[in-house]
Amino acid sequence: MRFLKRVGFTLVELLVVIAIIGILIALLLPAVQAAREAARRSQCSNNLKQLGLALHNYHDTHKCFPAVGYCRGWSGTAAAGNANDLLEGPFALNHNSWVSLAPFYEQAALYDAYDFTGAACNYLRNTSRVLPPGKDAVGSGNVNVVTQSPTVFQCPSDAWDKRNKVSTAYSPDGTATYRSIRTNYDFSAYHSTAGFNWWPNLTDRRYKYMFSTNSSSRIADCIDGTSNTLAVNETCKNVIDGDSPAWGLRGWVMTGIDAAYAGMNSWDWPVLGTWYTGDRTVRRGQLFSWGMAGSLHPGGANSCLTDGSVRFISETTESLKGRALPAQNEVGPVLHAISTIMNNEPTAVP
Repeated sequence: MRFLKRVGFTLVELLVVIAIIGILIALLLPAVQAAREAARRSQCSNNLKQLGLALHNYHDTHKCFPAVGYCRGWSGTAAAGNANDLLEGPFALNHNSWVSLAPFYEQAALYDAYDFTGAACNYLRNTSRVLPPGKDAVGSGNVNVVTQSPTVFQCPSDAWDKRNKVSTAYSPDGTATYRSIRTNYDFSAYHSTAGFNWWPNLTDRRYKYMFSTNSSSRIADCIDGTSNTLAVNETCKNVIDGDSPAWGLRGWVMTGIDAAYAGMNSWDWPVLGTWYTGDRTVRRGQLFSWGMAGSLHPGGANSCLTDGSVRFISETTESLKGRALPAQNEVGPVLHAISTIMNNEPTAVP
């Protein structure tokens, strides 16, 4: 009697094949994820290069760089010429200079639709300024600009909600009807609210970064060297204290990113959360506060230098966190040295 040979897998063979496939997937998946992150980081770098090029084209046109913003609606008097309130008039406009740069990063339509005599945000606090009559953020139509989302301001690695919280301090009109759009990139500026409007007459070079409220810096001002000085820093869309900067307006203390203050990717509660009584759960990608530099890229964040080049700066780079400011003309931590423009510390970017 002849028996036919059965063709197929035994159960053991099938399980072995499944196990091998599972091992191969486990080995390949990290490589695939790493390749995807490398592509996202490259796109992030390209965004910053585009913004750096926009800054240089603006400088070529206007012979100076723009300020972080103009005519803020908080902590200021309406008297132009006040030592702590230079160059600002009676109206609170809360302008963000990324709007002024729009034609240089291929968003001329947004620039043309924006009313520079009207407000971008209606926020007022501790100020004698008032909103321009009939031209608050809604009346001027500027809400239709600042609620747009140019892709150049969005890091593909940061998938957090790109809309800012509903708040009088961060929404154009203080309601849920209009939500400002967060940016992952902002000007390099000193973090303390006390110094943002001193730039034109600031003599203490330890606080003089490339940008500030009312600044009009030029390439010639960058004595430490344009290849040694930060111009635009990366940040995360999610922060614990306050909110992240918006590309189209300046709300409460939204005045740039200070990489030197706490370093890159600083979300360690023991150092930065000792005074804060809220939820202390550590979440990667949630920076402690507004004005801090960081990213969702592993190991650091991108920054654009004043010469237009982009560098990835490690989160282990020395910062001012837990340290006092160095004396003038004294070389301090690396991130502070590459943030100031004329403190006689031409430190190379790591």
